[in-house]
Amino acid sequence: GNSLAGPLPTEMGHLSSTTRFDLNTNQIGGSIPSELCTASGLTMLNLGANALTATLPCHLGALSLLGTLNVEDNSLVGTIPSQLPMLKDFTASNNALTGGIPTSLVGDMTVLRVANNRLTGP
Repeated sequence: GNSLAGPLPTEMGHLSSTTRFDLNTNQIGGSIPSELCTASGLTMLNLGANALTATLPCHLGALSLLGTLNVEDNSLVGTIPSQLPMLKDFTASNNALTGGIPTSLVGDMTVLRVANNRLTGP
């Protein structure tokens, strides 16, 4: 990682031809901005091991090409939104997520890592 700190800039949404954002192991805090959903070419978003504290936003569902989402080792709260795209790899271990795992997410998923949260249900 690096030593990037502060919130994710809303300008990340202007990078529509970018396919991969890997910002793992930094000190990025706050929430995932809604402007990110306009980065329509994203196939991988790795925000693991940061200081994100808000909820997983449902606007990530607009990223229809997104196959890999890693938000592990943050302090995310709330539920896992059912509006997320059909991910192949979803890693969200070591947060404070609650509720269940939406059945809409598990269709073609090959990797699901959600250990050490406050999830309930089957």
